[in-house]
Amino acid sequence: MKLTVYKLFSIIIIIGFIFSCQNETSREEKRVVIPNEKGGEVYYNDWDQYILSSKARKHFGDAMDYAKRGQNKDSWRELFLADSEEPNNTLILNALGIIESNLGNNDKSKEYLNQASKLDSTFVNTYINLATTFIRCNEYYESIKVLERGIKLADNDEKKGIINNLLAYNYYHLKKYYTANEYNEKAFYFITEGNMRKPLIKLKNDIQRAIASKEQ
Repeated sequence: MKLTVYKLFSIIIIIGFIFSCQNETSREEKRVVIPNEKGGEVYYNDWDQYILSSKARKHFGDAMDYAKRGQNKDSWRELFLADSEEPNNTLILNALGIIESNLGNNDKSKEYLNQASKLDSTFVNTYINLATTFIRCNEYYESIKVLERGIKLADNDEKKGIINNLLAYNYYHLKKYYTANEYNEKAFYFITEGNMRKPLIKLKNDIQRAIASKEQ
């Protein structure tokens, strides 16, 4: 997924880990945010309980550690081993899709993510990741189609915000600035956390400049 990074817009990889605490009534959310201008949006909630094989879990965990350090080839190796231990796991396929894209293998990325969507058509993260791969290929209309399916499945405000801003990003590059602005404003409604808003703000400024230039 080699994207010519637009100077005022960055996409970040978010890998969310939610662990159960010893107290059955409480849960602690841990989020690792990896700044990566060529990244997509991926969440792994309770990923350890969705990967049944202990060997696959170990490889997956190692892959995430490598990904956090930007070591994509090492991450891919561990994910390949995880996939060998537990084929057709949606989370593993999503991670493989993102890492393949980070390595510039967008066709292979699409293969993994399409496979994941066939296995579980309700997993919204797959649509976010696939749409991001299309963006990196400058296939904006295809990205929009995928995001329009994903928005119907988004189960929390953060994912709704991410999808709306990715839609805004697509329409911005299609030079449909007013539509881009509408989606960007929707993204602000759903995303309230400061760091998560940074790419929204950068894109908003860019859209406003484009609109102002168009109206002159």
